[in-house]
Amino acid sequence: MLIISGSSNISLANKVSSLLFTKPIDCNLYKFNCGETGIQINETVRGNDIVIIQSGYKSNLQVNDIVMETGLLIDACRRSSAKSITLIIPCYPYARQDRKDSSRSPISAAFIANMFEMAGLTRIVCMDLHSPQIQGFFRIPVDNLYSINMVHKKLIELYNIDKEEERDKYYLISPDAGAVKRTLKFANVMKMKMCLMHKERDYSKPGIVVKNILICEDASDFSGKTAIITDDMIDSGGTFIKACDTLIKKGFQDVIGVITHGYFTKDALNRVCEAVSVKKIIVSNSICQKENLEKCHKLELLDVSTQLAEAIRIICDGGSMSNLF
Repeated sequence: MLIISGSSNISLANKVSSLLFTKPIDCNLYKFNCGETGIQINETVRGNDIVIIQSGYKSNLQVNDIVMETGLLIDACRRSSAKSITLIIPCYPYARQDRKDSSRSPISAAFIANMFEMAGLTRIVCMDLHSPQIQGFFRIPVDNLYSINMVHKKLIELYNIDKEEERDKYYLISPDAGAVKRTLKFANVMKMKMCLMHKERDYSKPGIVVKNILICEDASDFSGKTAIITDDMIDSGGTFIKACDTLIKKGFQDVIGVITHGYFTKDALNRVCEAVSVKKIIVSNSICQKENLEKCHKLELLDVSTQLAEAIRIICDGGSMSNLF
């Protein structure tokens, strides 16, 4: 088994490689003056199982450049007679464009799947996909890993939620209807109460949430309680902050965010730092967070490298992935 690191999350690739007692092979990833992506693998990959570790976003790279680089890496390995090619891409690009929701629009997530598959990909591993239906866009094996067990351990480490008297101080919050199933699973595993938020949008202004409505069977007083918003991603942070403000108005003392994929675009970090309602955001390193951790003291890193390394080991050994779900 040989590991190739894409340019979007080199630190994660190095961590995963270290856990597998190896290191990424020598590979040049570069740009021509015209903007074209260049690939040169400097070691033989013939007859080997290849694992490409990439992320769907990096602050100083264009997503389209990452997608193109990934496709070319797959093609280079296929043309070099690799035995198999597995892509570890915890943050899947174009994941929010997973349906045809207006006339004459593409299903971009499906297009990306077709492109990777046609390039020669034989297996893909993602984490907390924005929409599980993306798995159906592939004809090759797809493993959508969940962060729930790691999140549970992190919350026990930080807030002792394994103790009932401490656990009762927290409510899990689903930020919208799309996250309900995921939050229900979190609540079941962690034995915690949960609430649902409903977003009311102004469709004359795309992406704008007018207000959030809190729906909860338990109508008790939320004073002194902490809300834990669980979501797969945070982008510019506007919707997240608005949800936090709503929860504070409903009586919650403060809010913790548990986010798998932290894009933190535009002024998101400034918003988080300035928001009195936000106590902490636990975010994974599916996207490199090195610079963000230095800028915002409210961020707490959830390291997914151990789970990804275990997934690679299981795949290479031909074992079952069931323990990772």
